[in-house]
Amino acid sequence: MLTRLFALRQWIYLPLAIVLTWPLALHLPTHLPLGAESAATVPMFNLWTLQWNADRLQALYAHYWHAPIFHDETGAFAFSDPQPLTGLLFAPIEMISGNPVLAYNLVLLLILTLNGIAAYHLLRGLDIDDISALLGGALVVGLPFVFRELGVIQLTVLFPVLFALRYLYAFTQTTTLRHAVGLGLAIGATFLTSSFYGLFLSMFLLISPLFLLRRDHFQREALRNFAVAVLIAVALLAPVVPSQARLTARFSRSTETISNNSAEAVDYLRLDTRTLGHDVAPWLQTSGGSGQRLYPGTGLLTLAIIGLISTRRTTDPRWINFLRTGIVVAVLISFGLKFNLGEWLPYQTLRDFYPGLRQMRSPFRMAVFAQLFLLIFAGYGLARLWRWRALIGRGLVVVIVTLGMTELLFLPARLHEFPSDLRDAAWVMWLAQQDAGAVAMLPLPGGGRVREFEFTVESMLQSLEHGHPLVNGYSGLFPSSYREMTGVMNNFPNQASLELLRERGVTHVVIDRTWFTDVRQERLREYASQLERVYADERTTIFRVLSTDT
Repeated sequence: MLTRLFALRQWIYLPLAIVLTWPLALHLPTHLPLGAESAATVPMFNLWTLQWNADRLQALYAHYWHAPIFHDETGAFAFSDPQPLTGLLFAPIEMISGNPVLAYNLVLLLILTLNGIAAYHLLRGLDIDDISALLGGALVVGLPFVFRELGVIQLTVLFPVLFALRYLYAFTQTTTLRHAVGLGLAIGATFLTSSFYGLFLSMFLLISPLFLLRRDHFQREALRNFAVAVLIAVALLAPVVPSQARLTARFSRSTETISNNSAEAVDYLRLDTRTLGHDVAPWLQTSGGSGQRLYPGTGLLTLAIIGLISTRRTTDPRWINFLRTGIVVAVLISFGLKFNLGEWLPYQTLRDFYPGLRQMRSPFRMAVFAQLFLLIFAGYGLARLWRWRALIGRGLVVVIVTLGMTELLFLPARLHEFPSDLRDAAWVMWLAQQDAGAVAMLPLPGGGRVREFEFTVESMLQSLEHGHPLVNGYSGLFPSSYREMTGVMNNFPNQASLELLRERGVTHVVIDRTWFTDVRQERLREYASQLERVYADERTTIFRVLSTDT
């Protein structure tokens, strides 16, 4: 397996990833890719997530869930996707380079490369010829869903899902121990790189026996090997999934939030407006829908249609029916609460009984599974065309793949320059020398928009340097204590806000210059007996919160 994985020809996907993310390669140590994100909040938050993983690795994962945000909430790291396996890839690169931005970008390029390699192995495992499998891998590297989500690194990690599908098929054909081990490892890796994809994958694994189960699967050796796959997956997930489920059980998304993040049919005919061919194909739409862009690309779609037609009689019908059903299920789930059958909302029923869905915000992301199932059919289509009339078929393959990937070009990639002095700002170094105690950062976000949390996420990155927990925070889920804190701190300084800070163990308030107004300056003077200015530079002022005894 490892020999095949590192075969040189597969690593063609690395230069392809570099080209498709250009000019990121010129700015690896200094810039973060944004994808379709309107601000750098989410990429920087994911950088913080990977840094926290690296930090906890050095401590042998002690207090892993108790990240230094939303103080004094316990288990705050569980409020978002923890990505422990991605963090494990990130940690040694950061340690060697000393540059977390460089490590983040190298991990991202590695992910895109592994996506292509995994797709290649999936297609080869389906008896698709080498050239067609290599081209299919290229289509996955350039998948439009991934490049829209380039700023959300956990949504770019497709290779564990692809390996899971590869070993699911292999195990149903020959129930060997090797295939069982591969399946168990791939399932575990999917959850440990993206809890979104892990949850989605579990749905397809649960319905797969309806299509793929055979009588010989009940033989003793097959059952024993299946148990090995289950035990491996459980062993990998046991340290993470149950704890995260317990810590987030109190949360639930509102129906309004779910509806706002549910796809509509027209979204599947829309490409991102920054892509080269977003309005070229006559059937593509440039308006309407939920705002998502879920079109898989004309090249992929054309090849998938050819594959759908060519596999009607030549391929295992159970596998083909599983793939067809997978496409339908993925699309319907992506519609979320916007899909109904009369008065019945199927997605709401699914939320009510399927663990983890109550905390999930964005059903539209299930569209990526529809694209992956289409990719498998595209692999069959590539193989069929490659064999058809020799040079004519091969010429058509080259044209379709080239034009298809050109249509999806998203160049130049949108990048955000990481603030060069963020980690070693003078006030951060000063605060690192102070006694233990929590910190409040001002200004607070003015509302709930992602862009407004950029300062908060920068502060979270800085907290990893100075070592003090924050009462502030950004995450996928926000605890009620944070909303209470922001409601009170919007009137800082006053007696209620100062009492709240003392209750939460806050010893210092760090204020950016953008917060100051004449009115606030006057109020700070009024409360000078409870707030001592202990640090100031041209951008940042720090006050110590004095005890009531003082």
